[in-house]
Amino acid sequence: MIGLGAKYLTAAGFGRYRITAASLGNLDLLGTWRWLSQATLQAILGAFGQTDGKAVINATNAYLTQLAASDRDKATALAALINEDPMMVCSLGLSVEGVTMPIRWLVGDGNTHIVSGVKSLPTTTAKCKVLYNSSNSIRMDLFGARSDGENQYAFYVSYNEDWGSVRMRYINGSNTQGNIVLNNGMHEIELRPNQFICDGTTYSAGTNSGTQYDLIVMGVRFNATNNGQGMKGQGMAYLDLKNTTGGDRLFIPFIGQNRDGMVDLVAGVFHPNQGTGHFTDAYTLQDGVTPWTPSTP
Repeated sequence: MIGLGAKYLTAAGFGRYRITAASLGNLDLLGTWRWLSQATLQAILGAFGQTDGKAVINATNAYLTQLAASDRDKATALAALINEDPMMVCSLGLSVEGVTMPIRWLVGDGNTHIVSGVKSLPTTTAKCKVLYNSSNSIRMDLFGARSDGENQYAFYVSYNEDWGSVRMRYINGSNTQGNIVLNNGMHEIELRPNQFICDGTTYSAGTNSGTQYDLIVMGVRFNATNNGQGMKGQGMAYLDLKNTTGGDRLFIPFIGQNRDGMVDLVAGVFHPNQGTGHFTDAYTLQDGVTPWTPSTP
């Protein structure tokens, strides 16, 4: 998805032996299975099938083992989250030989959002992958925040079929409204200083001097109490924030038995849904169109 698999699946050292997803095979000589519970192993095998499931398990263990070499606490925290939500493996950015990893979408109901805990800076960038369905809602607030008042500092992206375009609002009410119409399906959107990129096409955009409120994910913080209209029936695969007041963030979907929200892979921290509704999940293959349905053990 965004290269994390390549980062964490590089070979780790154990004495003179190389630890890779391929070398682990079906064995557990080095104790790597300790990361995943038996229930998680069965859930992954059930969802992907025996052959592909074993490859995904090996890749997940390699990811966590490599991460633990530099930050064992974060690896342990992420392993606990995966054990609570085994399908989180779809969003780790794993590169699994012979397996087409599906895209997992966190789907909002219009009353759900995540508070990121960080504010934008003049250098902040945001990149996300979204799944748009015009039959569910004509408006989609993707992410961001602004200060109180229409003409105050802001950093956000919102789409509305009534506008027929994507809207980005910046400092002093300067509004960049490109003539961009989103078709149903998958879109990659990026907001950078002076640039807005939609599905590979770059548009001129304004600047951002920072926001008063924390950035919202799958919604927009318009003032102290208004989080926008959220994403009703729309999905987000990830939101990658860089250069914020609290450092980088990388949010991915999380659906547990008793809670839902997003996980920040950078910190290994769960961020709960702070709306009044609930998130669900959906899956497609990498074309963003073909559905993928996890089976059960």
